[in-house]
Amino acid sequence: MSNLEFLEVLLGLWPRFPTLVGESWPNLQPQLLQWLEQFEQAENKEEEARWIMHIEDELESQAPDVLALLYQALEDLAMESYLGEDEAGWSLVRVRGEGVIPISGDRRRIREGVSDLVHGPGEVIRYTDVRCDRRMAVGQEYAVYVSLTRQAVDEEAKALKIQPTEVQVYMLYPQEDWVLLGNSYQTIPVLAEADSPPILFRIRPRRPGTKHFHLVFLQNDVYLKVVPLEVEVTEEAIDEAELLAYYGLLPLERSFPPDMLLLVFAEEEQLRFVVHSGREKLGCTFQDMGTQDLHRDPAAFAQALAKEMNAWTRSGSLPEDRWQRELRDLGLRLFRDLFPQKLQDFFWSLPDDVRTLQILSDEPWIPWEMLRAQRRRSDGRTEEDERFFCERFALTRWLFDHGSPAVGLHLRPLALVAPPAGPDETELPAQQEEAESLRLCPGVDQEPANLAELEQVLAEGDLGVLHFACHGMYDPEDPLEGAALSVGGERFYPRIIEGERRNVGIGRPLVFVNSCEGGRGEFSLTGLGGWVEAFLAAGVGSFVGSMWEVRDKSAAEFARVFYEALAKRMSLAEAMLQARREIKKLGGPTWLSYCLYGNPWARVVKEE
Repeated sequence: MSNLEFLEVLLGLWPRFPTLVGESWPNLQPQLLQWLEQFEQAENKEEEARWIMHIEDELESQAPDVLALLYQALEDLAMESYLGEDEAGWSLVRVRGEGVIPISGDRRRIREGVSDLVHGPGEVIRYTDVRCDRRMAVGQEYAVYVSLTRQAVDEEAKALKIQPTEVQVYMLYPQEDWVLLGNSYQTIPVLAEADSPPILFRIRPRRPGTKHFHLVFLQNDVYLKVVPLEVEVTEEAIDEAELLAYYGLLPLERSFPPDMLLLVFAEEEQLRFVVHSGREKLGCTFQDMGTQDLHRDPAAFAQALAKEMNAWTRSGSLPEDRWQRELRDLGLRLFRDLFPQKLQDFFWSLPDDVRTLQILSDEPWIPWEMLRAQRRRSDGRTEEDERFFCERFALTRWLFDHGSPAVGLHLRPLALVAPPAGPDETELPAQQEEAESLRLCPGVDQEPANLAELEQVLAEGDLGVLHFACHGMYDPEDPLEGAALSVGGERFYPRIIEGERRNVGIGRPLVFVNSCEGGRGEFSLTGLGGWVEAFLAAGVGSFVGSMWEVRDKSAAEFARVFYEALAKRMSLAEAMLQARREIKKLGGPTWLSYCLYGNPWARVVKEE
């Protein structure tokens, strides 16, 4: 038998596998898909044969009767005891009790069938087309047109790879600025061979000024992108309309949606909150939870918090019970100060089976992980949740305008940046321990020793993981070059991730900055700076960093537990949660410092 014939019979029988295999199908299916993905990526026939053998071994172990059916069909094909040919000239093979399968022997068709099975049937490339007047007048009615097109509407548009079903579109708007005439939620059908017909939102501005609203795109409740729209509203009627620029979407990978989405919009001196869940029992389909005034500048707030936490981690002089009480009280204050009352009540009432929480925002500075819920009971007494948000939920973040996070993780190739300390720097005692643990699991492919070598690694872009274990520094008085990492005594700044060095995002790698001050964004002259913004702008698929200085020993242990969990194919959010729990046992506040940007359900998809 040939490998291609074996695959073609397998593809023909695949729809019947759940019935044929029975109860073990949920365990067998992901393993078969993994081998099929490896077959798809094979570069020669020898590699293809190796992955076919894996499939045969897996079937022999878990579904021997199904494998026997496959072999019988292939024997009939070899003996030419098949039913003849169809109109296209394909051989028709009867599989006992399971009908007839056409066998083409066409290598291209078979590989396309494998690709459809691995990545989803009939995926198509589409681009968003959003149009409305740039200038509007108070009290007049305007239309916002939203469509999906087969061709990019301009050179800035980016491809979206989606299933040919439908895309959900939600309009989110400040009610004090806009009247929405109709439903805030609509769906766009994704047609296989044509552009989608446009949907229409009708809006009426309430008051003059520069006003904003947002369009949120999802498929199967999985976040794709938020498109922000800015409109100049005047008191006078406008005769000539200008069309807004078109917005593109990054590729969508199939994933499970999180249990809960929290969208946070920074609007001048306020934060606006919207919650969404695809779980009907929660009853929140893009529900506006209101706004909360900011009592101080968010960047200044983050700097003050970091300064306080840095003092704890440097000195180690605070008694254990003292800093634990300080942390707990801080979490309660953040919950009360940042969330409007309606949102406080909502989070307190969430059932414990709401586990995954993804926070989508346009700000990278608020420490959402540290929030701790509280409520005032009817009898006047206050109750507290003992858990911080990063304990209560498998929590991840993402920033608007950076597409959607990656679903598939690849732990190799891995580049480790852990050079010796520079001339004026102290050695990090646990740095080599951290590096050695990575060499064992998941394994290290490159170790750039200086800035030039690191820049070359970034420019080549062939990475699954980029891990930093080195000195970091942050100067809030220097917004352009305030954040830096020391690479063999040379300074590596976020601004360096430009030009060909943005190729680091090509493979959508996981970036882990395990150092002082990693993971917090700051303002710079060109907008939001910091490591999060720089790496996400380059297209990386996931990012892990710490919001304040971390203890050397705890940082090394966190990395070890995190990567070992990922290697066991634990989800990204659950691996983060497990690593937090482990280093919490070591004492100190380091376990709270880490933040994760990514898809909560992302997991390793390739055999490394």
